[in-house]
Amino acid sequence: MPCWHSPSPLFGFLLDNSDNTLHNFHITGGTTKTMPAHHKVRVTVTLARGTYEFVCDFHDNMKGTLTVS
Repeated sequence: MPCWHSPSPLFGFLLDNSDNTLHNFHITGGTTKTMPAHHKVRVTVTLARGTYEFVCDFHDNMKGTLTVS
């Protein structure tokens, strides 16, 4: 997933849902962004240093870890 970083603690993500079903991008303890089928969305979040889990709440096999250093 493409991510960009600015000098502040802001991070942006370009989310591309090319599937025929609803997905979301849920960072544990923070942001959730829902993506309808066949849509691209951008989301900007503020993250302090640390490790964050992310998941699609609709599909528990879609998950990962973000590390901010």
